[in-house]
Amino acid sequence: MSNQNGFTLIELLVVVAIIGILAATVVTQTIVHRAAAQCAKVESDVRNATSTLEAAYAKNENYNAVILISSPNVSLSSTAAGTTIGETTGTHPACKEGTFTYSGSTGKYSWVSSS
Repeated sequence: MSNQNGFTLIELLVVVAIIGILAATVVTQTIVHRAAAQCAKVESDVRNATSTLEAAYAKNENYNAVILISSPNVSLSSTAAGTTIGETTGTHPACKEGTFTYSGSTGKYSWVSSS
């Protein structure tokens, strides 16, 4: 009887299957967390834009000629003009939450579903 060292084919297949399951879980979670991070980026940009508008109003007593800077792939828009702040909105293509909005009339932030 010879003494063989090493692993059997079944043992190797079990290890490969376990590694495959773990890799699939990691990839799935990475995608989920990346989308959540893009939504957080939108929230941050809208809040920063609102702060920028309010700082401009405190300095100039109007919202005119304010340049809003956003993160890559984040679309910001504002209806602020004159002495009315209106709404500031932001979206990102990877964020499935919809549009993050600041309403000047209520002073509240909220997500508005895109569907």
